[in-house]
Amino acid sequence: MYTNLFGNYLLDCEAVDRDMILTALKECSPSDKIPPFIGMYMGYLTSEETSAVRKKAEESGENFYDLCAKLNYMSREDADRILNEPQPHFMYIAQHLLDHKAVEPEKMIQLVAGYSSQYEIIDLEFQPELNNAMEQLIVSFASLNLSQHTDLAIDYFLMLINDLLRYIGDDFTPLSMDLFSGFLSKICASQNILGETPMFTSIDMDEDTAIKFASRFSGVEFNECDEYVEAALCDFLNQHNGLYIVNESNNKNRELSLDAPINQNYDLLPEGDDAFLLNLKFDFGFVNFYIVIG
Repeated sequence: MYTNLFGNYLLDCEAVDRDMILTALKECSPSDKIPPFIGMYMGYLTSEETSAVRKKAEESGENFYDLCAKLNYMSREDADRILNEPQPHFMYIAQHLLDHKAVEPEKMIQLVAGYSSQYEIIDLEFQPELNNAMEQLIVSFASLNLSQHTDLAIDYFLMLINDLLRYIGDDFTPLSMDLFSGFLSKICASQNILGETPMFTSIDMDEDTAIKFASRFSGVEFNECDEYVEAALCDFLNQHNGLYIVNESNNKNRELSLDAPINQNYDLLPEGDDAFLLNLKFDFGFVNFYIVIG
């Protein structure tokens, strides 16, 4: 699951503070050394056994999981499976926090188990280029602490990235995520999320890009930017926002509802002190997501 969502989950559980997460995201990256924590999380070793085997591995220069198999903590097949299968980046974050004694091992097992069962999202860890680009954007954005609603914006955009992967494709690169107010739209669908902290949300692009985006989302090949393309953009935004409010209700007890989506082509979208713009480059064009919180 996506690394930054794991960071948000740890913050929500009050397991670590914001500085610890930002430091972990900056300093930790996947490497050839598979985290020893995985073996403990999977139940092969206790915390004490993990520490002992890790010490022996460092002294002998052997791979941790090769040594686990040699000492019969797990079978050779199990060790090879851990070594050869891609491991999610959030496990490296967990190991980093353990190494810096930010969380006790038994508590980390509970946190990872809770996180894994709670979030049913596409795994971005197997899309390293996109993962790295989003991580760099979010770390730099969050560290600036630009707004009281920065965390809400990050949560919204992270879930949006997963929905784009699910419904549109993975051929995109995030270019920027910034505070931005008074956005002038092109082909645009917008929708209000209603609740204690309301949000204005929108998706925007030029006509050619809208045709390609709508074709992918609907599974219908469009040739011109007409009312059917505009309706498809509204449908995408409505579907994403519907999933978002359900997720917020289940995980954060935020009760939200939706207005009907509308088209706002070539219009000046609402301004606000807490307005955010995420710009993405797809193979077929540029797509903007503009939201105003509060």
